[in-house]
Amino acid sequence: FPTVQMFPGLAALVQQYFREIGVEVQLDGLEFNQFIAQRFLPRRYELILGWWIYPADPDVFNYAHSSTAAAGFNVPQYRNAEMDKLLEQGRASIEPAERARVYEEVQKLWAEELPYMHFWWPNEIRAINRRIQNVPILGLRDAFQYVSEWQSR
Repeated sequence: FPTVQMFPGLAALVQQYFREIGVEVQLDGLEFNQFIAQRFLPRRYELILGWWIYPADPDVFNYAHSSTAAAGFNVPQYRNAEMDKLLEQGRASIEPAERARVYEEVQKLWAEELPYMHFWWPNEIRAINRRIQNVPILGLRDAFQYVSEWQSR
């Protein structure tokens, strides 16, 4: 996973990439709490380099619905009526096949609109003792939400 120490180098690399296409980027490396107070909450930024851990469920309502653009996790302040409708449909559906269809459309629109640009996706290697049972096949961070259901043989 990225660490705080990685961000200055990553930011310089992104700055270089933008410079190569004629866009000048002014870096503003703030300590995390300063960033939250001075930039994130008041929505004073044009571009943010950070990392995000998405939920195991494909529901990205909090990250992409127009109602979350002024506050919360909708970092790019993304607003799109079609996306809103799809996200609302996804949340309203209880049928797995219908949810899958809706979230496939969400992914297609997300790929076309690019409200977020993902530079990397870290590989996660899980090692779990065979004596531990009922660990869901999810990313380990998400699996910890079900730790009360884990059992040992």
